[in-house]
Amino acid sequence: MLFSEINQILTLVMDTMKEESDLIYAIVFFLIFISGSVLIAREEKRKNFLKKIIKGIEEVGKGNFDYEIKIDSRGGLGKVVLLFNEMARQLKQTKTASEETKAALEIKLLARTEELEELAESREDIIEKRTKELLERLEELEKFHRLAVGRELKMIELKKELKELEARVKKQKLWKKK
Repeated sequence: MLFSEINQILTLVMDTMKEESDLIYAIVFFLIFISGSVLIAREEKRKNFLKKIIKGIEEVGKGNFDYEIKIDSRGGLGKVVLLFNEMARQLKQTKTASEETKAALEIKLLARTEELEELAESREDIIEKRTKELLERLEELEKFHRLAVGRELKMIELKKELKELEARVKKQKLWKKK
């Protein structure tokens, strides 16, 4: 009887273990299924985050610095998104400052160009005035030269005539003496 009671107890334990084993397998399968679903869901969420980040990079690359990635995540990707959005804001500020500087430089360049054009024009006026003065002086010098050359030629002629007259006078004196 002891064996039969032990046998019954063992059978009962085995049946119970078989039922519990099926339950354990079911629980393990359920946990694996839930874990897989959670992992798949997290992977999909991560893919969506990455797609949004790539879209943001493309937009900023095109010059759209107002584009902001909207992701509610506190994890590593959330921090990346926050840093990316801050970078886009800083790029926009830098671009704006650069455009303002460019506009200011263009205004300065135009002002300086006008100054240089006025200076060049005034220089041209001065050069034209001085050229006119020099031409007038040159004309006066040419007149003086003509007068001086004419006077010199007249002086040479007069000297020649004087020598001829002196030579005649000498001849006449010589004739008178004889």
